[in-house]
Amino acid sequence: MSELVLKSYKKKDVDAFLLELNAEHLRMRTEKDDEIKRLHSECEHYREGCETRDAHIAELESAHRAALEEKQRELDAINARIGEKISAAEKAASGIVEQAKRERADTRDKAVSDAESYVADVKKRADAMLAEVEKVSRACINGQRRAEQIIKMLNKQLDDLASGIDGIVKK
Repeated sequence: MSELVLKSYKKKDVDAFLLELNAEHLRMRTEKDDEIKRLHSECEHYREGCETRDAHIAELESAHRAALEEKQRELDAINARIGEKISAAEKAASGIVEQAKRERADTRDKAVSDAESYVADVKKRADAMLAEVEKVSRACINGQRRAEQIIKMLNKQLDDLASGIDGIVKK
């Protein structure tokens, strides 16, 4: 049978290993601390960059807000001018409509007056013509009556003459 052999570590080897392990631990801890410092420094650098950018963004926002407010004031002024122009146009249109209504009334009144004057003139001429026709008609009637009287008188004279001739012829 084989004999069991216990191997043991030598204190010197264990101490050397522990020293080496400790040195490696210290080295890694130093690397870790250096990396943490570097990362903190990098974070600080980025934080400062962000703060700078945030400040720049804030400045841009402020400038943009001011420009936007200025443009809004300009727009409000333009809208006010447009409103004034629309109001003026509405007033002018109302004036034009009122003027057109007055002109229409004046034209209608003048047309009515002209028509009445024309009708009165035509009526006056018609009345004058009617009076002339009546005068001519009366003259014709009087002439006809005189002609009838003359014809009666001539008929009587012819009858008398015919009777006289008959009397002479019968004798």
